[in-house]
Amino acid sequence: MGLRDLEITPLEGELNFLHGYLGVTETVTVRGLLKLTATSSLKIRTLRISLEGIINTYIKTRDSKVHEATNVLISETTNLLSLLISDNSSYRPATPSKKTITLPKGDHAIPFEILIPAIKCRTIPASHVSEQTEDAKSFILYELKADVVTVRGIFSSDKTHVVTEEIDVPRVNVPAVVRAATTTANVILEGTEDSVDYKIEVEPSVFGVDQPVHVHVHGIIPNSPKLKISGLSVFLRQIETIRANGQQRQITTSVAVPDSTLKLRTDKAVNGAERWFGDLSISVPATHMKLKKDKQKKLKSGKIVDVFPSFDADLIAVHHVISVVIKFKGGKVADVKLEAPAVFIDADHEIRDWVLKHYQHVEIKPMALRMPMMMPPPPQPDTEQKEE
Repeated sequence: MGLRDLEITPLEGELNFLHGYLGVTETVTVRGLLKLTATSSLKIRTLRISLEGIINTYIKTRDSKVHEATNVLISETTNLLSLLISDNSSYRPATPSKKTITLPKGDHAIPFEILIPAIKCRTIPASHVSEQTEDAKSFILYELKADVVTVRGIFSSDKTHVVTEEIDVPRVNVPAVVRAATTTANVILEGTEDSVDYKIEVEPSVFGVDQPVHVHVHGIIPNSPKLKISGLSVFLRQIETIRANGQQRQITTSVAVPDSTLKLRTDKAVNGAERWFGDLSISVPATHMKLKKDKQKKLKSGKIVDVFPSFDADLIAVHHVISVVIKFKGGKVADVKLEAPAVFIDADHEIRDWVLKHYQHVEIKPMALRMPMMMPPPPQPDTEQKEE
């Protein structure tokens, strides 16, 4: 007897709760239906929907101490009971001053809307879950919660019914999308190490899902003909920085390698050494994927990885680098490791096209689109690193 089948769903005919784009539209609304079934005439004292966003990090140090941090990103509540009392709907009681409302027997679908204000839309990060290791975890979670308090009778206490629904809150990095489509400034890795001269050019490294980043090797030349290069490794590294109570942990994951069918060529340099040159291309086919086996065994075959967009949310930061490793035969000479900064945006072709078509009509200052690429600060010397 009373209430059953309490659930939170999107509006009829819609798949998502969110209306608007974080990072694009001035405000975003969360809309849906609170559904319930009254098995008999049901008197309700409290009827509300809350939206809460939190960021949580967890670090376990070598001495088995646990460090955890939590920040509330957003907390908004809509009192549906007061809305129904002041509304002209069939739920309106005889006198608006009453603090309860009576729902007739049957199924009910009560619409709700929660506004994420403009100041929050500009600052809150996207949903994020990282559970790569047991010693360092983090998540950014957005959740809808319905509280329904029913009146059971004179000699019975009120009963509270609660249901929650996790929602996905994506963010569109408009400046990064525009830079990816308009910039022509490549990253040049050029110099001389003890054992090799090199010049490697990386295309503008702001990219999205299934968007290739081209790596052009102008030349890699050992300083001596006696030195032989055994190979060149190019891959995308994702570096997650998790912070809690003064502790910091980094999780580094290799998430993409060039197509194994692409090959570099060789010829003779002026000093008689072997010169390597050619082109490679690297891309991220999906944000959640099972890694394929590659011939160089640079990725762990069968491992499930999530590729996160680049962001910095204080307790959690994610950035990416295009990593180039020059390897030598014999093992007597140390490998040369080079890195070029990259920004990955969780945007497919459809989203990129939409942003490029509409970004001039939303409130984004033109200077923001011309700002240089901002990368997270380098790790502190005491940072612990773990390669996945």
